[in-house]
Amino acid sequence: MRLLIPAAAGMEGGVRRQLKYLGYTPKADGSAENGRIEIEGDVYDVARLNMFLRSGERVLIALSSFHAATFDELYEGIYSIPWENYLCRDARIVMDGKSNYSALGAIKAAGGVAKKAIIRRL
Repeated sequence: MRLLIPAAAGMEGGVRRQLKYLGYTPKADGSAENGRIEIEGDVYDVARLNMFLRSGERVLIALSSFHAATFDELYEGIYSIPWENYLCRDARIVMDGKSNYSALGAIKAAGGVAKKAIIRRL
């Protein structure tokens, strides 16, 4: 699975070195841009990295990737993810968003659309 490790601006190189020290191979296609580093791993790697990675902010699992220029496209993209494989039906969903070069400027509105799509899918 695709794992993303956000890093503070300027810390990407340090995170890459730590990942290499821990035996991981960060993707070499410029994936250390925009304050995050991308690697391949599994759920055990998520736990291991959360324990031993010192300068990365957290370890995220990329469930999907899609282009969304409108809120309708965002809804459809979020809805297409098999949320039932990751969340139980009565799970508490808290939305927190961040945008990089997005055409959808309203982060809170995008979070509301995403939450609605997740709830409908479940």
